[in-house]
Amino acid sequence: MWNFERVLDAITNAGIYIIEKRSHTIIYCNKRFKELVPAAEVSLGCYEIGMDICNRCPLESYDPAKKGKNVFLRESHVFGGMVEVSVDEILWEDKIPAYIVTIIPQMKAEETKNYYLYNRSIDRVVKKISVATVSLNLTKNISRSYIWNDKNQFLCEEEGSVDGIFADMLRRMHSKDRERCGRFDTCAKMEAYFNKGGKYLEDEMLIKGEDGRYRWFSLRVIPLEYTEYRDTLAVLVIRNIHTRKVLQVRTQNNLEATYKAIPGGVCTMRVDKNLSIISANEEFYRMMGETQADYENGYLEHIYPKDAERVSAYFHLQAERKADLEITYRVLDINGDVHWMQVKGIHCGKADGYPVYMLLRTDITLIIEAQRQIEEEQEKYRKYADNVIDTLSNLVEFRDLDSGEHIKRTKDLTRIMINTYNKKYPEHFIIDSSREKICRAAALHDVGKISISDTILNKKGRLTDEEMEIMKTHTTKGYEIIRGFKLNDDEEQERYSLDIAKYHHERWDGKGYPEGLQGDEIPLWSQIVGIVDVYDALVSPRVYKKAFSHEKAMEMILAGECGTFNPILLECLKDAEELLKNEYK
Repeated sequence: MWNFERVLDAITNAGIYIIEKRSHTIIYCNKRFKELVPAAEVSLGCYEIGMDICNRCPLESYDPAKKGKNVFLRESHVFGGMVEVSVDEILWEDKIPAYIVTIIPQMKAEETKNYYLYNRSIDRVVKKISVATVSLNLTKNISRSYIWNDKNQFLCEEEGSVDGIFADMLRRMHSKDRERCGRFDTCAKMEAYFNKGGKYLEDEMLIKGEDGRYRWFSLRVIPLEYTEYRDTLAVLVIRNIHTRKVLQVRTQNNLEATYKAIPGGVCTMRVDKNLSIISANEEFYRMMGETQADYENGYLEHIYPKDAERVSAYFHLQAERKADLEITYRVLDINGDVHWMQVKGIHCGKADGYPVYMLLRTDITLIIEAQRQIEEEQEKYRKYADNVIDTLSNLVEFRDLDSGEHIKRTKDLTRIMINTYNKKYPEHFIIDSSREKICRAAALHDVGKISISDTILNKKGRLTDEEMEIMKTHTTKGYEIIRGFKLNDDEEQERYSLDIAKYHHERWDGKGYPEGLQGDEIPLWSQIVGIVDVYDALVSPRVYKKAFSHEKAMEMILAGECGTFNPILLECLKDAEELLKNEYK
């Protein structure tokens, strides 16, 4: 929002203020508005600062259905005469419903008459830089030329026809530009283009002067929209860009001489339908075993067919934005073999009306292949880790008659709880890769029971105090067992596995074991497995008890009968009730 305020403060030709929608209290005003209305202060009502436009408040005429078109004329002594007031709705700082009001002082009647077609912004575009500025009535084929006089006034100099102007320009235009620019050589063609939604016409061309020499000029036709006119109106701005183009060509020549010595494939490309190569260094052609002649039909046909459409669309989109290029795709060499290319490019002007980019392309095929090999090795290691986890889990299942299905359900319930936690607390989102590692680690939460004797592990009655103390050692024993394995050198996987095995019986109030940790001292993943471990133990039959109903289990956990749990996770448990029940159907 700070950047938005800077933009509004930089607008000097309009007073802008923002008011809270319900109370009309000012929550922001730009510097220009403060200059025009010194009494304006944040927290005051807009009706308290002495603006005489409040007598006919624009907000009373505001129509939400006309978004972007709520513009009103008001007489104001404060602003020195007529003002144009526009009103729209915004959400200030993404949370406060508000109105943004823009006030633009209007010109006096005599100035309006001489300042063509009320276009207040065109002076910034054409002032001091244009050879000619011409207003066009495309419907009636009428043109009026304007100049700036010594008093800095914009006055009409000459009237004529639109078609006459373009006929004269085409006659003096260089032959290589004439065919391209002839597509819109009459007012009828331009009017049809704008009526179909065209934004503007722009081109650069060589035009012969009275001395017989060609010079570079830019031409731009900008449509105007005024509700009081039915005719199609436009502005023609013609600029002398010869000096810039000459310097650009010289710079281009120097660049070409420079990049021929650069290692790697360097070229200048015209972003047209074929992605035509203007020039390139020897390495650009040599890296694919090709010659300049192989690119006569453009670069696009050398791109791998499945990538061509994506690359072309990206190049044209970036060219429209005049933005840098950075993209990876496949190309075909002279033998039809596929190579991976990384391409970076910068916008460096225009040629024949098309954007031009300088590109550096690098063959990264070996890098891509190496990455694939690394990914394959990582996948092998991941499967190895999974096998280790499955083997250890199966050992527990073999030893403990109750643990088999319990281990599988613990993984599934852990995934449900993490997904619920992510939805409820997105600011602490657990990413998918970490979630799956936690679920794999959950399968090892009771691995330490391998070290507990069968008489204790499968005892049908209640354990004695001494036996319970031995049973509690399965947490530290599990920690030691997992530490003895290398789970594919994945430190994150190992940390989850160690923490869950050791701390899944710790409790939020510090009354758990083996270390009596409390609150956030207990790793979150250990807390999650701890609560689903208890839930599954309650709703599942054991050698020493019958299964409780889901409702009874929830009641016992929420009441703290099985120890105290993190309140956040208890909320997640309640939100996930239906999903938890479905696991046991």
